[in-house]
Amino acid sequence: MVTSIIMLFLVIFIAEYLCISYEIFDVYKDAIEITFFDAVRATPDFLAEREIFQAFVLDLTYSYAFGFLAIINSIIRIVKARRSKTQKAM
Repeated sequence: MVTSIIMLFLVIFIAEYLCISYEIFDVYKDAIEITFFDAVRATPDFLAEREIFQAFVLDLTYSYAFGFLAIINSIIRIVKARRSKTQKAM
């Protein structure tokens, strides 16, 4: 379960980062003829801008919250199963 939670947070971060990269690519593809990979490499420079970074963090916060809500039921079920095993063993 811990591995799943770590992967959830990692995949959400990568997805958000690539979304920002795609937005950069979409805006600049015709103007300066960049590739998507150029946009990925330029993303840290764009995240240095305060407004973009704040929007990035806000999107991550929402995504992490919804991701956590999606797995909370599984976490509760695992905790209850462990508690019942412990009580039966005693």
